[in-house]
Formats: sequence, structure tokens, C-alpha cells
Amino acid sequence: MHTLINQKDISPGDTADFIAELNQHNEYRIGFCGTDAEEILDSMEEDNSEMVAAVESGTMIGFIGIDADDDSAEVWEPFVDSVGLLTVCPIQFRH
Repeated sequence: MHTLINQKDISPGDTADFIAELNQHNEYRIGFCGTDAEEILDSMEEDNSEMVAAVESGTMIGFIGIDADDDSAEVWEPFVDSVGLLTVCPIQFRH
């Protein structure tokens, strides 16, 4: 069973590594993010005002970030690994 954690409990470095690893694979690739963890970390620290991650057995299986200002928001796609596709996504779509 997964647990959702919020911004204060998310390690930016672990998240950047998670995104970089997923983006190495075409089936998970989100085009606007690269595959270099350091670049992703720099962008995350500048652009994300809200973050939520799904964790299972201490391992991140999903992440979504939001860069919001007064009148607009950009969403960092939901990054979800194969475990998360089976456990996180179906639950989220039911609500």
C-alpha cells in the first residue's frame, strides 16, 4: 500500500533522481524534463511551489509538482513508475 507525502517530507534530491531515472525510458519519458538529475533538481527548486509524492515501502513510486502563482499554474506531470501505475493511478482516478 502506498502513502502520500507532502512537500516538507519529500527529498528534492531523491525526487530528481527518480524523475531522471524514469526519463531514461521511453514509456515513462516526460518531454520537458531531461535525464540529468542535477538539472532537474535546479528546476525543481526554482519552479515547484507544491509537491506530492507517493511512497511504497520507503521507495518513491510517484511524484507530481505544481508551480503556481497568482493567476496561473504549471503542473509537473505525474511521474509514476510501474509499481505506481498499478497502485497509485487507479486509486486517484476513482476519486
